[in-house]
Amino acid sequence: MKSNKNISLQLAERFEVGFSKTFPKILEILMSKEEIKMVLALPGTPKEIARRLNENENKVAEKLRDLYMRGIIIIEEKTPEGAKYNITKAGIFMDFILFDPRYDKYGEEFLDLWKDFYKETQLVPAQEENIPSDFRVLPLEETIKNTRILPYEQTSQIIKSAEKIAVQLCACRKRERNCDAPLETCISLNQLADYVLKRKMGRELTKEKALKLLKNCEKIGLIHQTSNDDHPDVICNCCPCCCAFLRSVIYYRNKASVVKSRFRPKVNPSKCRDCLKCTRVCYFSATINKEGRRAFIEENCYGCGLCAATCPNNAIEMVEVFPKEHIPPGNGWCPTLVLDE
Repeated sequence: MKSNKNISLQLAERFEVGFSKTFPKILEILMSKEEIKMVLALPGTPKEIARRLNENENKVAEKLRDLYMRGIIIIEEKTPEGAKYNITKAGIFMDFILFDPRYDKYGEEFLDLWKDFYKETQLVPAQEENIPSDFRVLPLEETIKNTRILPYEQTSQIIKSAEKIAVQLCACRKRERNCDAPLETCISLNQLADYVLKRKMGRELTKEKALKLLKNCEKIGLIHQTSNDDHPDVICNCCPCCCAFLRSVIYYRNKASVVKSRFRPKVNPSKCRDCLKCTRVCYFSATINKEGRRAFIEENCYGCGLCAATCPNNAIEMVEVFPKEHIPPGNGWCPTLVLDE
């Protein structure tokens, strides 16, 4: 441990956001100095951490479990000596804190710190084009006809195949407070849903209620996103003014902030009346009004399907443009998450 640096800054560096002026302040609100020191001693089991800190193993085990239940740390694996604790990615850490209504007691100033942190880490720095995002846009199913759509890019099939479903508050809209879209729209699946319910951050949903929630989100123009892999563990319902990924793309042109769906709109010229309704729902400036006619900028399109769903003349359908290999194998947004007993 570096003794010449503030310990909250040291922990920020462990989260790979040492450049942030805001993150150390957030850590100091969430944890005592002693707790920060304990987290700096990770990864490890209670026995290993107790040895490193020269403290009582039972007390260390109790404190680590408390930090786990508060969303500060995760269990990344179970070992014969007990749970092995560690930190997670800074973005996941942010959501695990903002999902939790128990942190509402810190008020607007706490949310403002998270808002500043997001600007530091997500909006301003350019995204590496060769590093894919953790999230991918899901197309609206109703807009895809006569083409092959994979089960893990269909919201209905993702829901129907889930063993457990939970819904919690949208961390992005809670942080940004830029619109009046509903907050309780973030859907967690399977192991992530178990984690959400264990920490009392959300409530369990039946498959029928989850599907109804998704339809309601579609009606108000929210965009579905999921983890960018073939085993999704979350479905977000996103607005362009608050979403961490969409804002980065739309307002800062960080194109790699979210992965495009495999589909693009195809227009039937004989049906299109240039009513321009599609241009008014496109968040990405892909479908635009050019001198009173519809124009399409393909490189701006992320394949959400809002244009096709909005067309009153059924002139637009979504067609496959990328092969199934566009979606990599994986285990969800938070693949290392292991539940406590």
